[in-house]
Amino acid sequence: MDPDKLKQWLEMAQKFQGGNFWQSMFNTDYVKQFMNDPMFQPDGTGTEKSNMQQFWDQSGPVQTSARTSSEYPLVDIYMTPANMIVLAELPGISKNNLQLTLAGDQLTIKGFIESHYDNTTKIQSERYHGDFERTIRLPEAADTNKMNAKYGNGVLVIKLPRMENEEQNITID
Repeated sequence: MDPDKLKQWLEMAQKFQGGNFWQSMFNTDYVKQFMNDPMFQPDGTGTEKSNMQQFWDQSGPVQTSARTSSEYPLVDIYMTPANMIVLAELPGISKNNLQLTLAGDQLTIKGFIESHYDNTTKIQSERYHGDFERTIRLPEAADTNKMNAKYGNGVLVIKLPRMENEEQNITID
């Protein structure tokens, strides 16, 4: 396998998938074993790095959590004739650690997820923890007077009534 061709393929795939996908892919045991293969090691001079190792270094540090705060929480958005409904997946979070704001068609969900075992050695860490903030663009503005949100069983349900856009005739001067 040609390391230069593999590097080109990974760079092209990264443009289509985004950096976080490939960083999480490189954090698997199989890939780490693959990267330790002599084919991908420096040429023995002690100063040069292989093409694959250079790509690895340019990717930046691999994150231990599966998502970044800009991708968390995962959301679904539904529309009915009267409402927009946003479901946010937030397991294990206290409702007191959540904050919702709405500005025009921008819904922001902020919060904090506590790490339950701070003074331990992590063997595997896929769940997101720490501060997070996600702003979601809604398909349209909502009626701010009638909004409500409920949180239960790890799911935040935000009901946003749609603005009533009654058809009006416009007079022409």
